[in-house]
Amino acid sequence: VMSSLSDLIYEFAQRTTCHGLSQILQTKRKTIYRCLWFMMVSGLCGGATWQLTQAVQEYLSYKTSTDIQEMYTSELPFPAVTICNINSFSHLVKKFLNVLSDKLFSVWPSPEFEMIAFNNFDNWWRREVELYYEKLNERGIDKFYLSDEILLKGWTLNETTLSHCTFRQKPCSIQNFTQVVTPMGLCYTFTSNESMYQNVPGSGHGLVVHLNIDQKRYSEHPKYGNPNAGVKVHVHNHNDPSEVQNYGIGVPSGFGAHIVIRKTERILMYKPWGVCSEKTKTLLHHDHYSTAGCLRECRAEYVYSKCGCKPYWALNMANVPECDALNILNCSGSADAVFSTKFSLRTCECVEPCNFVVYDSSTSYSTFPSIEVGEFFALHAGKNLRKYRENHLMLDIFYDSLSYVRMKQSKAVTEISLMSDMGGLLGLWLGISLVTVSEFVQLFF
Repeated sequence: VMSSLSDLIYEFAQRTTCHGLSQILQTKRKTIYRCLWFMMVSGLCGGATWQLTQAVQEYLSYKTSTDIQEMYTSELPFPAVTICNINSFSHLVKKFLNVLSDKLFSVWPSPEFEMIAFNNFDNWWRREVELYYEKLNERGIDKFYLSDEILLKGWTLNETTLSHCTFRQKPCSIQNFTQVVTPMGLCYTFTSNESMYQNVPGSGHGLVVHLNIDQKRYSEHPKYGNPNAGVKVHVHNHNDPSEVQNYGIGVPSGFGAHIVIRKTERILMYKPWGVCSEKTKTLLHHDHYSTAGCLRECRAEYVYSKCGCKPYWALNMANVPECDALNILNCSGSADAVFSTKFSLRTCECVEPCNFVVYDSSTSYSTFPSIEVGEFFALHAGKNLRKYRENHLMLDIFYDSLSYVRMKQSKAVTEISLMSDMGGLLGLWLGISLVTVSEFVQLFF
């Protein structure tokens, strides 16, 4: 049996395409040459093994490469633009609402301040709430809801506050804006759920609005409220809820803001090559998935789980009661503060989608209006130039180029390239190909 096996191996070595074996087993050669061939083939096997290991390790490192392309088109879809007055309520709201709104709206961007507010002013605020509820009871009202006051006494977009509106140099109006309740109060979104395009690049060819912020109606507390006057503007995807409180661009009165927008389409790799997930969770109160919408629902659901009610800004949570003022005082206010400090995208299981669009922006400012134009505007408004500038501002939002950026991640080492590398290394070091592998398979089987 051993003799026949030896003959089989010898015969295989003579005809295999792995040529080093025939040199080692060639009986007609001197032993010294066969030993040299054996050492050389062994060294080549070691080198091939080393480089094959490196190739596999490179693949298992799951590196990515990013391809960035400038895509040119004849027109670009105009994004949603959400505009909020920095003042959340009219000063006509009663004293309690002023205190309540200052507490809620000033702490949203700053969880640290929120915790301080709840710790240091809780007793004073409780007295204010209870006193206000006593007055409500005298009027036959047993509960106070912040969303009602927001819709009733928030900043209203009308012919007075929106004195000028053009899109693509054509007139637009308040009918082109959709009312939306955010943590900043009552806001307005342009082109919400609509398809509008900009087909000429440059200033004035996008959205241009003149706004009256009506400072005399500001109700912010001088110590605990927001000391600024103006609006915040957030440019975002139509399918994403606005995060104007976090990412909005501040525009003060007396200035014109020229906001250049840039569309970027991002195509990310799934795990383990990237951080995105091909399977995103289904949101209960949003038609499309986004990390902003997911985190927003997570926040509202956390408040609901702790207090049995929803925050005032979660109006899309149907069949769930809103937290009234006493509930905000006793439960939901502190629950919201806890969420701000302890929860994140990971704890809420909000994954990054693999394909989404973002809008970057850059802003420059100019005085608005100029002296001569301002005196003309002020005369028709029955004001002087100083008063007019205290209340009015201009927004000019536009694409400066009819192109967008596509950023696409891909595997740095694909399965095909790994197989090609392995085949090339085996061929280089040992002269082995798939044909040779088939010969070895035939030998043993």
